[in-house]
Formats: sequence, C-alpha cells, structure tokens
Amino acid sequence: NIIKSLYPQYLEQKRRLDQLKTQGLGESHPTIQAETQNLANMRKQLEEGVTSLRETLMAQLDMATERYAKMKLNADQKNVTAIDKSVDAVDYLDAQRELATAQEMLNTMKTKLIGETIQERIPTNSIIVHEDPVISQNPVSPNVTLNLMLGAVVGLIFGVGIAFFLEYLDTSVKTLEDVERYLQVPVLAVVPKDVGILH
Repeated sequence: NIIKSLYPQYLEQKRRLDQLKTQGLGESHPTIQAETQNLANMRKQLEEGVTSLRETLMAQLDMATERYAKMKLNADQKNVTAIDKSVDAVDYLDAQRELATAQEMLNTMKTKLIGETIQERIPTNSIIVHEDPVISQNPVSPNVTLNLMLGAVVGLIFGVGIAFFLEYLDTSVKTLEDVERYLQVPVLAVVPKDVGILH
C-alpha cells in the first residue's frame, strides 16, 4: 500500500532536510523551504493513507465478522443435521474448515487493526531538533585582541608610574641650580670631570 512505499521516502526526505540544516542553511533558505514543503506533503499523504487503511481494515473486519457469523450458523445447522440424520458428513467438515478459516481471518484483521492504530499514535521521532548547533569560527576564550589592548594600557600606566616614582626617589644633584638650592650658597666654579693635570 501507499504507506509501505511512501514511508521510506518520507524518512529519506527528512534525513536530507536535516543534512541541509547541518550544512548551515537557515529556515528562510529557498532550498530548506522547498524541502520542508515536500516533507509536509509526504506527511499529509501518509496521514491520509493511514486513515484510508484504517477504514479499509474496519470494513474488512466487519465483513470478516459477518462471514464468521454466517459460517458459524451454517456449521451449527449442518452439525445438527449431521448428528440427527448421520448424513452430509463431508459438507459438515467443509463448513468446519470454512469456520476455522473465517475465525483466523477475523483474528488477523483485529490484530492488524490494533497494530495500525498503535503505530499511528506513536510519534515518528522521540527527539525534536529545534535548531542545529553551529560551530563557531572564533574561540570563546581567550579574547586575544582585548587582552593585548588591556596589556598595552596597563603596561603604559604602570611604566609611567614607575618613571615618576624613580624620579621622586632620585636625590642626586644634576644641575647648578640644584647645588645652589641644596647648599643655599652661590656656585663659584665647576670642576670638569676627567680633565687632565694642567702644567
């Protein structure tokens, strides 16, 4: 029937759609929309097929039930006739076989109908994927650019602070003004460094 032929196609269509989504195509992509519509059409056909099959099985079940009742009545009548008159034994055995066949057919139809009903109520997928994970091209941590910028700013601030601190600790005399300020006397002369002896 249509269910046996269409259901494998439905599974293949769903697998192809999932593969396209895994490749990074979004829901608004024309290919995804077309494949999704095809999948929805297949699912609708499957649902209609299940409904039609259920109706067919119900009709066959009713026919089998009616036939079983007729066969049973006929067998009972022939049983009484055979017992009372001890004739028509062959027809009686035929009726018994037909009754057994009808009973087997009835049981088969009931089992098949129950199976189709249960299969219809079972969801096709136990897991629903709302959105496929996307692998990021950039690492989440560490943020190299941010770390370099922060390192440069902190290093600059720290370097300037150290320079001012060393200047504050430096008590050496560098200019004539420093000598006059520390000694509170004017400078009369300066002896150059590394000057040879005058003759």
